[in-house]
Amino acid sequence: MEYRGLAYYWQGNFAKALPDLKATLDYNGPDRKTERKDLLRAKAFCHLALGQQESATTIFARSPEFTDKERQYNLAAITYVGGDKELALRQAGKRTGIGLKEAKLNAATIARVDRVAPGSPAEKAGVRVGDEVTMVNGIPVSNIEQYREVMRSAQPGSKVTLSLVRNGAKREVGLTMGDAEYEIRSDPYLAPLLARPAPAKK
Repeated sequence: MEYRGLAYYWQGNFAKALPDLKATLDYNGPDRKTERKDLLRAKAFCHLALGQQESATTIFARSPEFTDKERQYNLAAITYVGGDKELALRQAGKRTGIGLKEAKLNAATIARVDRVAPGSPAEKAGVRVGDEVTMVNGIPVSNIEQYREVMRSAQPGSKVTLSLVRNGAKREVGLTMGDAEYEIRSDPYLAPLLARPAPAKK
């Protein structure tokens, strides 16, 4: 039944795949964690293909089989398949992996790091929550929109230099831009969904 469910899934027959995948997951115990993760991904993406995005999201949000990094990626993949590519790439944390918020410092607006995605280029470069981003590749930034504007021109694989202020001390870090879109589009479990024809415009 496990193989039949996955066979239906790879064929893009999500309605037939879903009940078989559910039955297999009920049968497989927690000791088969690796297999369960693959089956859970297929089940979640079946729900997504059938228009049940909330059910797909719940699987990744609540299943203990997934690490935080895996959960973050899969939720971003759901957003990507749903059509919001820009948001998905930010969620995946593979461009820089930095989340910013605006703050006030001596009446001036600054861009401060409030999230660093696990395993992201920013984490590998040593960026920390609380850092103030003052420049990107020598271009001054003082708010989130300015930061995003500069980052939009950076290509995957290119080197980016961030000028930071941490505890009053200036520093520079170099990081390599990631390519979340390539990772998502080359994910074999997403291939059956991405291969579907786009719905006709009404």
